Amino acid sequence: MIDINMTLEDGTLFPNSGTLIMNNEIINYNNKSGNILTGLTRAATHTNFAGGSQRTYTAGDAVAHTKGSGVVLPV
Repeated sequence: MIDINMTLEDGTLFPNSGTLIMNNEIINYNNKSGNILTGLTRAATHTNFAGGSQRTYTAGDAVAHTKGSGVVLPV
């Protein structure tokens, strides 16, 4: 599922592109401009190298998130 953008209260610590986890949803984004993430792909997957092997994670479907929802930036 692709959305247009996501506005953050403070995007200072977010890289210019990447992946975030909000509630039980993985969201990829292609660009950051100030506090706005653009080029979102929601209900995405995330792949990284952990524990000596390549791992792929999936999460829940794209859903509405309330203001103040916590966000995790996976490494």
